[in-house]
Amino acid sequence: MGKIKEFKEKIDNLFMAITLAEAGCVDMARELLQKEEQKAIYKKLIPNPVSQKKLLFEEVKIKK
Repeated sequence: MGKIKEFKEKIDNLFMAITLAEAGCVDMARELLQKEEQKAIYKKLIPNPVSQKKLLFEEVKIKK
């Protein structure tokens, strides 16, 4: 039963990371997928990651 629970948790993490990435929360998605086996998924999901801090900085720069 432990393997099924572990697999379900991995799937839940993956769906949450996809949702976060679609919402633009790249940093949070990255934290969720830090495990070694999930890094390849993260690379495919977000090929050129830009941190939220950098996006915020760029947005502030544009507003000035």
